[in-house]
Amino acid sequence: MLSELLIIAATLMAEAGGEPLIGKKAVASVIVNRASSSTPGDVCLAPMQFSCWNAGEHEMIVRIRTWVRADSDAWTDCLAVARHVTEGTFKPTIAANHYFNPEIASPSWATQLHNPIQIGSHLFGEL
Repeated sequence: MLSELLIIAATLMAEAGGEPLIGKKAVASVIVNRASSSTPGDVCLAPMQFSCWNAGEHEMIVRIRTWVRADSDAWTDCLAVARHVTEGTFKPTIAANHYFNPEIASPSWATQLHNPIQIGSHLFGEL
């Protein structure tokens, strides 16, 4: 079983690893904004919420090992943001509770997104 820190960091890396730090923080904001009645880690692992977990925890463990071995700046940033989330010191940078990359996805709810804002490759907003 992965720790909440690793669950959040892996979600950030898989969903926004190629984005600038502000993009990683925006994804963390979505996680925190959704966590009103559960933990951020539970939000990440909820079925069909973050596509990076759709293949299962085992697949993510393999990916985490790769990221740790690569010792990349992106992984370091994701860990730092995740640490702030788990310590309760992270303040959401945006009010969004949903996001998607319009270049690779067109979810059914995309047309209902309120107050959309583009950050990096992702479009963030509220439903």
